[in-house]
Amino acid sequence: RDWQTIRDEIVAYGNGLDEKATVTVLNKCDALQPDEIASKFEALTAAGASNVMTMSGVSGEGVPAVLRALYAPIREAREEKEPAAAFSP
Repeated sequence: RDWQTIRDEIVAYGNGLDEKATVTVLNKCDALQPDEIASKFEALTAAGASNVMTMSGVSGEGVPAVLRALYAPIREAREEKEPAAAFSP
């Protein structure tokens, strides 16, 4: 329900924000049991969330993968905008 509320706000904001790539992250997974994580993951996916990932800011588990997922579309957009700059030293 919270995810859908946030998505509705993003759509309402307009300006194409809802068309941008998204990563939905379950944080504080160090404080959850594996079955709780699986349940929340499945609920988000069923609600329509894509690129659902898990992490713990406290333990650092999953943080590098989330950062890579966040950086990937930024890198791709920069390469599309300035292809020559992407390969310069």
